[in-house]
Amino acid sequence: MTWPNHLTIPVADSKALTHLQRIVLFEQIMMNALSYAYIAIPHDVIDTINIRQATLLGMSQSYQLLSKVGAHLIIDGIDKPIDLKHAECLPKADSLIPAVSAASIIAKVVRDRMMQYYHDIYPCYAFHEHKGYGTLKHRAAIAAFGASSIHRKSFKLLATQE
Repeated sequence: MTWPNHLTIPVADSKALTHLQRIVLFEQIMMNALSYAYIAIPHDVIDTINIRQATLLGMSQSYQLLSKVGAHLIIDGIDKPIDLKHAECLPKADSLIPAVSAASIIAKVVRDRMMQYYHDIYPCYAFHEHKGYGTLKHRAAIAAFGASSIHRKSFKLLATQE
């Protein structure tokens, strides 16, 4: 994601913002970002290559979609894909750098919207509430209804049931 220098965004971890704050900022980001890209790695790919490798794959694929390929990239965390030579890892970058904060907000809002979509298809799992995380309510729904077609078979709770 690239961000125009003349605009400011609150520097914060997206999880520290309220849902409404994220939505308002998301709209501003989408209208003002010079470029952005996001990728959703399918659950079956995650099951095949694991969640860490899927995250790195998503980073690489997103970067390839950006208009400024070759520009310096800051990754929030400690892992980077080996093909991203211009990348720098910086833990807590979303709390330090506005463009990374903006990318974090995009990721969170897009994921929340995906989980709402999945809730509409599979209401018994309440994806709109727990966003796919392994909360007590989510685990109880899996115990009651079994796994849905979108659940990762490598999800710890499901992997232990087989």
